[in-house]
Amino acid sequence: MTKVKNQPALQEIKHDIVARDLTKARLVMDHFSKLDDAEQEAILNEMSEAPDSFAIPVLSYTLVKYPKIAAEFPIIAKTILAKAVNTPDVVVEGLAGESLERFHYLKLVGDLNLQQAVPNLISQMLGLEDKTAQLSALSSFGALGNPDAINVVTEFLYVEDFDLLVAAVTALGNIATSTAIQRLAGFLGKDAKIDRLILDVFAEVQDDLSLRKLNEALQCRSAPIRNHARAWLVAIGAKAVPLLVGNLSGSDTDLQILSLNVLQEIGDESAALVIRKLINNQPQNPNVRFAAFEALSDLSNRKGDYVLAGGITDPDSNVRLAAAKAIDRNLDAKLITGVMNMADKPGDEAEQIIRAVIDAQAGNLFLGLIISSGFKERALAYLGQDAHPDIRDFFVELMQRENLAELGDEILQLAKQQKRQSKGRVCAVDDSKMVLNIYRSIITELGFDVVLFSEPREAISWLQDEKPDFLCTDLNMPGFTGIELIQEVRKKYSKDELPIVLVTTQNEAQDNKAAREVGVSEIIYKPFDAKMISAVFEKIKG
Repeated sequence: MTKVKNQPALQEIKHDIVARDLTKARLVMDHFSKLDDAEQEAILNEMSEAPDSFAIPVLSYTLVKYPKIAAEFPIIAKTILAKAVNTPDVVVEGLAGESLERFHYLKLVGDLNLQQAVPNLISQMLGLEDKTAQLSALSSFGALGNPDAINVVTEFLYVEDFDLLVAAVTALGNIATSTAIQRLAGFLGKDAKIDRLILDVFAEVQDDLSLRKLNEALQCRSAPIRNHARAWLVAIGAKAVPLLVGNLSGSDTDLQILSLNVLQEIGDESAALVIRKLINNQPQNPNVRFAAFEALSDLSNRKGDYVLAGGITDPDSNVRLAAAKAIDRNLDAKLITGVMNMADKPGDEAEQIIRAVIDAQAGNLFLGLIISSGFKERALAYLGQDAHPDIRDFFVELMQRENLAELGDEILQLAKQQKRQSKGRVCAVDDSKMVLNIYRSIITELGFDVVLFSEPREAISWLQDEKPDFLCTDLNMPGFTGIELIQEVRKKYSKDELPIVLVTTQNEAQDNKAAREVGVSEIIYKPFDAKMISAVFEKIKG
């Protein structure tokens, strides 16, 4: 055993403990790193047995002044914590002082949930200039969740240091009173990264105010922020449905469309009734009508939903296709008869109905209508001559399964007679499978081959090795906006190498500016048709 006379620091610390001499004990710890292992261990053992009022400040002083020692000897922090649990007043009172160890107490009060320390913590915070200490205090304010700290924490929303901003947002989110949430809501729009963090707070808190603010973010001028809010509302699910349904009664068509998209993703059938009412009110904007029918195709389980039948004769081709798909999923004999009566009439409207049924791949509705000779003749002609090969294959396989193989053979014979030379290749990206169906039909009609993606990142991966003649992309897509997609593609291809067309429902100046800055070639607005797509391709080619 090592003799005491060879351990003067240990002798001194023992004396200091008896004399309660904090000053001399701190001096011993100033030389701690120079001691041999045995003496260091012995001193820490003595400190673990020392009175709490003595050990807590001396060891805390060591942690603050010598962080390398703290890292090498985790027992120091554990000893402080164990003693502070028994004697929290030492920390609370020490926090009000000027000694160095108070910087460790800034964190300790949060770890121990010492609510009685809040006044002293606030007082200390007002005079702090050291960033590390400020971060510790903000962390403790968040851990304590005490509303008395809201004002002092709010001050840090207006600093220019990003780390402090994040800490302040996190602290207010943990306090989570209506006032704290209001302070965060008032700060939205200052910084995109902080906006996302604030929306994350709202999504975690999920009180009425937080949900309202998340819902309001769907109207944000920034596409990435709209997408972030959209993703959270989908994740929240049924709790967000009343707010989203409320958006449908307003006059903001962009908000109506986004709300319908989110309601479709959530899949809560309670929204179907309100969406039917929206359709009955005949919204003027075709994008709203399209989104409503598309949502009902997933949400409605009401067989014979006659609200859907009106959509099959909509003046917009996109809406007709969405209505056909919705009818297909809510089909009964009366609906089949109603559509058949419209499709059997001569003229362009019947032709448009037939194309909508086929392009939507509305297989159940198709089988119900194929018994009509008028429908059958025009449907087979479209499938054999103009339809995309994937759509043709879908219906041929359907007819083979349903003992209608002779009709499938007739389509294939018609297809063999067609001589089609491709004008090139177009890649289209949209999170809506219905919109992708529209692209498929239109691009094929224009004489191009088409490659479709519902996931932007999959499109980016494909584009690393493939270069189409044109790329068309949606703006608002979950997780990855069209602007972000363009930005990634431009790392590989210049505007001359690959023209990119942004196709969106929103004519928002900030989005348009952002798209141009990252290299979009042209911007067009939904609903689109073959004439619009052809015109923009011709414009780009000059």
